[in-house]
Amino acid sequence: MKEYHPDKQLHNTTTNNNDNDDSEQSITAETITHAYQTLKVPHTRALHWLELHGCPLLEDGPKRSERNDDEPEDDANPQELVGMEFLMEIMEWREAIEDAGSDQPKLEAIAEETRILQTKCETALKDLLVEDDVGVDVDVDVDVDGAIAKKATFSDARQLTAQLQYWHKLETTLKDAID
Repeated sequence: MKEYHPDKQLHNTTTNNNDNDDSEQSITAETITHAYQTLKVPHTRALHWLELHGCPLLEDGPKRSERNDDEPEDDANPQELVGMEFLMEIMEWREAIEDAGSDQPKLEAIAEETRILQTKCETALKDLLVEDDVGVDVDVDVDVDGAIAKKATFSDARQLTAQLQYWHKLETTLKDAID
């Protein structure tokens, strides 16, 4: 960012008198800032990873009942990916936040417990992606060309990423309640 910061580029462009360089450098600085914002948050980093590998997590993907039998399960929306048990857990945490009202010690205890669960989810995803990048198969049988292992890895990554989105939303709700 030091190299592409607009203030530094302004000095360079005045000596070069090239207006195109200035606009290109400000776009570059903006791109660097956007990339940093995306990569510093675990769930947005995971979303980006999925997009790079051609299996984005669609917020408004078709529900199972609305899909044709020809459509792949990977097009499921996040609610279907995480499963009903996980959704019930998130609902219970939301109710606990609501029940705590403005009781700061209760809210902070909830924040601590949910942060531990969110960290476990982040760690599971990180471990999965590290194993995939190294080429280690992830708890699945592999066919001749390895297609099953890769599909399972992406499926698991999508599920964990969807869970991270819910944890992030819950974290935001908790911060608002605590503030």
